[in-house]
Amino acid sequence: MWRRVATPDDLAVHFHGAGALAKAADYALAAGDKAAETLAFMRAAELYRKAREWDARDETWRRRLFTREYLMQSEWYAERLRTKQSRDVALWTRHLHALQRFQAAGDTLGRGGVEQRLAGAREHMARVSADGYLKELEGGLGADPFGSVP
Repeated sequence: MWRRVATPDDLAVHFHGAGALAKAADYALAAGDKAAETLAFMRAAELYRKAREWDARDETWRRRLFTREYLMQSEWYAERLRTKQSRDVALWTRHLHALQRFQAAGDTLGRGGVEQRLAGAREHMARVSADGYLKELEGGLGADPFGSVP
């Protein structure tokens, strides 16, 4: 037999109907977070409004949305860091290919140092490709997953 799993939105409505406003507000906030993750911003705003309206405790729940800890643990932020890493890998891949093409064409300009530049580019590429690079990016803005790629 098929059973429907209750969503945070369902639970918010349920607890509101039961008069458990603090629980209803918690579930409305969770439902708002889910809506925001799927880019349903109008729905998220509506759910956040309900959570605020129903929550008579205090406004701690809203303040927590703007703390460094909440931001650093959010999937939204993690996605921005992964996007930044993938764009950095793409950038250093382009740099490596350009240097390799320049090397293959011969040093017609007499500048020299292509081997040294290639070695440096390979080091950067290894750094931005490593799993630890995401840790290095923490605290920064990352990159907008929906923004244009340079």
